[in-house]
Amino acid sequence: MRRPALTVIYGKLGGLAIIAALGLACAVRVPLDGGSVDGNLNRNARATNGNQNSAGASTVRIRFRNLSVTNAVDVQFFAATMPLMNVPADLFVTANHITENIGLAGSGLLAPGSTDAIALMCTPDLVVGTQGGEFRDNESGASRGLGPMRFAMQGPQFSCGATITYTFDDADGNFNVTQSIE
Repeated sequence: MRRPALTVIYGKLGGLAIIAALGLACAVRVPLDGGSVDGNLNRNARATNGNQNSAGASTVRIRFRNLSVTNAVDVQFFAATMPLMNVPADLFVTANHITENIGLAGSGLLAPGSTDAIALMCTPDLVVGTQGGEFRDNESGASRGLGPMRFAMQGPQFSCGATITYTFDDADGNFNVTQSIE
């Protein structure tokens, strides 16, 4: 089975300083199977830094909010652009894991009290979600707990142009993530 390629458009410094220094506007991650990245939106997801005011009709804006004041959060974000036979099992696989342009140096890690956003190209089969988020001690990086899994599918749950927000919170010692769709 061919794995989908992800094309990442870098709109802010960090992550790929050499590309930014050369003045190039985007970077491409080559698929693990050596396949080509041909721009076919039915097979490829494109992620930008999400710093636009609102998502366009051909994109979906994904926002991440860490409400914890003591824990960092690995957002554990995944997106798939090909039809999935078994959601969520087929969504939460390595090939669909996205960290580019999310959190500290594109690591997917949000510091306590921080937010971030990306925009994905909207495709008919787009499925996005978090595996729950791993809450980590901000100083040591030790795992403190996991939040519940959340995911959404284009069509039945959101439309192109939507904003999906994942809010991570550890109030009262409970690790939680909520998903809201606007």
